[in-house]
Amino acid sequence: MGDAGVVPESVVDQDKPVSSSISSDPKNTEKKKSDVVSTRFNQDGTSLVVSTTNGFRVFDVSSRGELVMIFDIANIPQITHIQRLYNSNLVAFVSALDPEALKIFNMRRNDVICDHRYDGKIRWLSMNRVRIVVAIDEKVHIHKIRNMDTLHTIPSVTSNPKDLFAMATYEQRSYLAFPCEIDKGHICTFDLDSFAEKYRIPAHHAPLQVICFNEHATRLATSSIKGTVIRVFDASLGTKLHEFRRGFWQTVISCLAFTSNGEYLGCTSENETVHVFKILSDVQIESAEEGWLHSVGKLATNATGLISSEVERYINEERSVATFKNPHHMTATKLNIVADAGGTSFYIQICGDNGFVYGFCLETKDSVWSCEIQKAYFLIDAAKKKIRKN
Repeated sequence: MGDAGVVPESVVDQDKPVSSSISSDPKNTEKKKSDVVSTRFNQDGTSLVVSTTNGFRVFDVSSRGELVMIFDIANIPQITHIQRLYNSNLVAFVSALDPEALKIFNMRRNDVICDHRYDGKIRWLSMNRVRIVVAIDEKVHIHKIRNMDTLHTIPSVTSNPKDLFAMATYEQRSYLAFPCEIDKGHICTFDLDSFAEKYRIPAHHAPLQVICFNEHATRLATSSIKGTVIRVFDASLGTKLHEFRRGFWQTVISCLAFTSNGEYLGCTSENETVHVFKILSDVQIESAEEGWLHSVGKLATNATGLISSEVERYINEERSVATFKNPHHMTATKLNIVADAGGTSFYIQICGDNGFVYGFCLETKDSVWSCEIQKAYFLIDAAKKKIRKN
């Protein structure tokens, strides 16, 4: 590994560079042509970074799900991996023209402030306020974000051909999850503070497709390549808390995302339906285990001569509390859900790699859910507008 550039502590700030309103015309969006390569929401869903064929753009996401472009650069081509550090000025990225270098860009300085080189192609990256994690071939390097010191290297991650990782962003519980068997959906969780494996979870029989943590790293959601069932585990203990039935037909799940308060989980896939599931707190789970539903489940378990294990599992599976149509169901999509303080309404962004973002408002009243599309954005339009200073 080569020498590393240093990320000065003074640049890890919350100052905003520049801003611009983004156009939103649902009638004309489908006629646009996109040069978007990939999209990624930041750690808490308050920002969206978009890599294009020539550079990247950064958007702020308001509490009502509106997008405002704050930065646009067009002289860094072929970005393959990118992430913004919360709402700071720092953006980490990798270019296909220099795939062995992790670069950190400061938007206020408009310059690369760190150039950290490895002995192989970078396959994945993620960061929180204390750690930067980079996957290189079959190794995973864990760095201190303040100075890029290498704290630990996981020497052999051999069962992850899809480069499937999930990193918890909560500083007090800093975890990394990744597959540990190539032909089964088993997950290894690794503690990024003690640098030790915590546990292994036999989450699915089939290989994994999607894994994600909630914001406070208390829950871990998983789905396999079948896409019919989603499971949620206690991120500290590895015990299963929920088993959700998405559908009976196999599909490719694009994204799983928790709300910021951790009370709901959203799912997008190649299927045209977006699902929203209810996540119980520890107190609610304890209460439910003492209720009549748990008693029915125990009765089914004990009646081994009357009911099969598959029927028993079907009875115990939970269903979504709300569904709505996905305009991008035939393309890879990212999902972001912002919940209001009362938990009765949500602002949902569905972002396609084709450059379109649809905003929905999902509301519940008297246990009845309603969904309304609010805005449709085309991310490339923002580049045509003059950026104005705050």
